[in-house]
Amino acid sequence: MDRQFLQHCYNSDSHSSSTTGATATIAFTGTRILLYSAYDTSSGIMGVTLSDSSGTAVTPEVQVSLRSDAPATGNYLVYCQPHRCQADHMCSRSG
Repeated sequence: MDRQFLQHCYNSDSHSSSTTGATATIAFTGTRILLYSAYDTSSGIMGVTLSDSSGTAVTPEVQVSLRSDAPATGNYLVYCQPHRCQADHMCSRSG
């Protein structure tokens, strides 16, 4: 990955997949989650779902487009979950 691109990513760290249908799950305890991502010409749409600690969805899937005709750039806020009660949650994204 391009060093110039990474300098704009949180902690100079980036994770991605080019596999259709790939998923990532982030377990967290709190009231809200913010997801940051990059935009570029090769990105598509990701679905984001918030679940309780047992995996039961508590929000419907939200579709987020990461495609941009501009040069690849990172560290953009692409999803912001409204405040929920303090609890254990899982945030899943698929693309």
